[in-house]
Amino acid sequence: MTAVLPTQKSATAWSRMEAGGVEYLRLPLHTRWLSEGDELVLSLKQSLRAARVGDTVAISEKVVILLTGRAVDIDTVQPGRMARFLARHVQPRTDSRGLAVPEKMEYVIRSIGRPRAIAAALGCAITRPLGVHGAFYRLAGSIARDIDGGRPPYEQILLPPLDPAVAHRICADLERAVGIGSVSSTSMTTVDRFAPCLQNRFRRRRSQ
Repeated sequence: MTAVLPTQKSATAWSRMEAGGVEYLRLPLHTRWLSEGDELVLSLKQSLRAARVGDTVAISEKVVILLTGRAVDIDTVQPGRMARFLARHVQPRTDSRGLAVPEKMEYVIRSIGRPRAIAAALGCAITRPLGVHGAFYRLAGSIARDIDGGRPPYEQILLPPLDPAVAHRICADLERAVGIGSVSSTSMTTVDRFAPCLQNRFRRRRSQ
């Protein structure tokens, strides 16, 4: 059985995806531009008027961080020598500067500790000449791979990734506050996995 939004009768608006061996039908819902002054629960309620009980809602991790006061003022993260040195040697492969932003590198170093950052840098220095890329990010962990911000439109803030336990707690709180059905820890894991392509959008699973 399929469910169609009252405001959208065309089935072609839905797309299929698979995550964790489960097939989903998804419909991205465009919102207005969200900022730090917005409130997460209110923003959800405004955007989900057509949602039905039993739907699964997925929210961009970046939006959750921004709207729950977890963004970090970039001016509070003054990069040291090590951060500036490592940032100079980052070679971004996309239009994102990644850890080439010294403040982002400094935040990573503070989060994982200097010994691990040095080990990650050495691993990168050894493997890069062999044509292996991304060793620093793999060795430094998720904080290095997933930290965002430090560039337009979020040049004044850093957006560190959510700890899974915190993400699950936010999910449970939203389920109670919004009251449209269940938001499970599996759903939040899916959010974490697909967050980069869902900025300022909500995705929900359609009943099958």
